[in-house]
Amino acid sequence: MPSWGSIIDQHKEYIIHAEKSFLAIIPGLLIISLVFSFMILGHHLRSVLGRKASADIWKEQLKGAPADSI
Repeated sequence: MPSWGSIIDQHKEYIIHAEKSFLAIIPGLLIISLVFSFMILGHHLRSVLGRKASADIWKEQLKGAPADSI
């Protein structure tokens, strides 16, 4: 399955030499919007699950670790 980056890379010559640089804008905007949506999803999951839960897990992991590994 081709990735968006490889699609842009395969058509790089056509985009550059045919002066159709606007063809790279749509996949670029899709990549940016996908990354941004994952950031928003992660932010909402963190707020729903609570930061305290992740802090407690971190403290539990450090509690059993040797002092020189911290």
